[in-house]
Amino acid sequence: MTIKREYYIDQFRIYEHDNASSTMILAQDAQPFDVIRAYCQTKGHGRSNRKWHDEGDGDGISTCLFSVVMPIPQEKMHMNLITIIGITVVESIKKIQLQNNLQNVANISLKWPNDIVINGKKAGGVIIELSSDRSGIVIIGIGLNISYHPDKCNSILEATCLHNEGFSSINGNDMLGIILPNLKQDIETWLTHGFISFKSRLDTIIFSIGSNTIIKDNNESPIVQGTFIAINNEGCAVIKEYETGNIVTVSHGDLFISD
Repeated sequence: MTIKREYYIDQFRIYEHDNASSTMILAQDAQPFDVIRAYCQTKGHGRSNRKWHDEGDGDGISTCLFSVVMPIPQEKMHMNLITIIGITVVESIKKIQLQNNLQNVANISLKWPNDIVINGKKAGGVIIELSSDRSGIVIIGIGLNISYHPDKCNSILEATCLHNEGFSSINGNDMLGIILPNLKQDIETWLTHGFISFKSRLDTIIFSIGSNTIIKDNNESPIVQGTFIAINNEGCAVIKEYETGNIVTVSHGDLFISD
């Protein structure tokens, strides 16, 4: 696959492609701190192997779509890392919001465990995969709709993009330059101090606390139904079951808002 451009942002080496089947696939052969970015991908996927197709515009303006190869000690790996990366992305958008005096334009939040939500609509997401053949290597995929979004997304939420929600001057290059340094810093904090060090930050941005919810597994089968109470200190969703009133913690799954 032809590389269009190669450059650095801090410690990260960026390889840009006009088109790619999937940045996550290309990243399987990349080195730690390499970033594989594509302006268009045709066989991308999100969690539970859901399709993430991005037509893009060919110049990195309409999307921010990339995969990062990060060294994570195997004994430190935990599935709540996906929520940490979600916090990083939400706070990066908020930083741009502050820099551009757009505080009153949009409500930016994180739908547990990995969806980026703006004004109640899905604008992006995060995926994490272990390297298929290298211990201690994690591949992080991040996708944000900047000026383009698909007509449909594999979510109960309507799809949107940053431009539609008031961020008309922002492009994919801006987002990449802010997310990557924040990503490195947040992973280092998580490795040193654990998930609990992010808890207060998460509590200010978590989406749909208090809502009636259904959490489903990868096969779309319900795990639990009830009221979404909180995220605990380990990054699990805390649900109060409808029928029994029992408090249940769920470490992974997809959260859907129900009527």
